[in-house]
Amino acid sequence: MQQVDITDAQTQITQLLQSALQGEEVIIARNNQPILKLVQISPVTKRRQRGSAKGQIWMAPDFDEPLKGQGDLLSARNGRASASSGSTSTL
Repeated sequence: MQQVDITDAQTQITQLLQSALQGEEVIIARNNQPILKLVQISPVTKRRQRGSAKGQIWMAPDFDEPLKGQGDLLSARNGRASASSGSTSTL
């Protein structure tokens, strides 16, 4: 943060603006009392609009179907033996 007297700010305005554009906060004071603050305005982010990607995304009709061959892995993960292993389990 940089504080400058208003009389000095009048002669250094270009340098003060450059400092503010580089992200520095510049305080302009009169009789050692802050009266102005120069800061860079951050760009306004545009709100996302519902449906803005409509027609741009494609999903296969079977996207939520189990993958082939994954049934055995899921059964083993859940503590059940697969039917192809020949062992039986009780639930």
